[in-house]
Amino acid sequence: MRAWLSAILILLSLPLVGADSTYLKIGRVAFSQPERILISHNSLCLHIKKEVGLADFEMFLYESYEELFERLKAGDVQLAWLGTAFYAMLNEPDIEPIVRPLWIGRKSYRGQWFALKENSMNSLQDLRGKRVAFVSPKSSSGYLFPKMLLEKRGILLEDLSEYSFLDKHSAVVASVLTRQFDAGASYVGIFQEKAFVENANKFQVLEQTDEISNEPIVVRSDFPKDLKEKLRNAFLSAQSSGAVSSIRNLTGFVRAISSDYDAVRKLVADDE
Repeated sequence: MRAWLSAILILLSLPLVGADSTYLKIGRVAFSQPERILISHNSLCLHIKKEVGLADFEMFLYESYEELFERLKAGDVQLAWLGTAFYAMLNEPDIEPIVRPLWIGRKSYRGQWFALKENSMNSLQDLRGKRVAFVSPKSSSGYLFPKMLLEKRGILLEDLSEYSFLDKHSAVVASVLTRQFDAGASYVGIFQEKAFVENANKFQVLEQTDEISNEPIVVRSDFPKDLKEKLRNAFLSAQSSGAVSSIRNLTGFVRAISSDYDAVRKLVADDE
């Protein structure tokens, strides 16, 4: 674990307040600068603490979903904000989703294939013999669903001249922009990110995937039922209280159940 992440976890490791008090922790992967994540999520944590009547409710950051899942199983965190594909790959009945976020008012999102307009690529058929960038084998919008689209169009990975996994959606876009790859797969909306908005008109979207359920916030199945329902209701009321306004593009939460992720599970199974 990096030094900065270790330091943050130490600072956040506060003792329980009172013998009968409930102190809960939610874990999330550090997808950007950790300080910014913690600051932007503070209002949400305070809202849940107040609504549920907790002694404290805090967010802990981890470097990977694998590490976060291990901490959930060990009881070091009681809630985990997992990735869609990672949760689907777990396929564990002892892990239960309670809510999923609404990003810009939507409970699902899409992946996309894109290229530079100057490459004169207009359809997925144009990807034959081309160099392609994916995010990771565990990414729904950056690999699993785009790969399914290729197969629907009769194109296999072997039909590409080259393909690589670059770990981040932003890295995929940057690699196509700098012509290291001819095309890439990412989530829809990446071109509106600050780093790429000025170059958004240089890209051509070749095709979008089917809808993908937003990532789940989960608990273990042995989590107390009454407390689980209070937590779910607290997340659901976060929008009306303004507690999500500081988290970019987050507009609220909706209930989540295991079957919301069946489509991703099928893709994962087919890819094995």
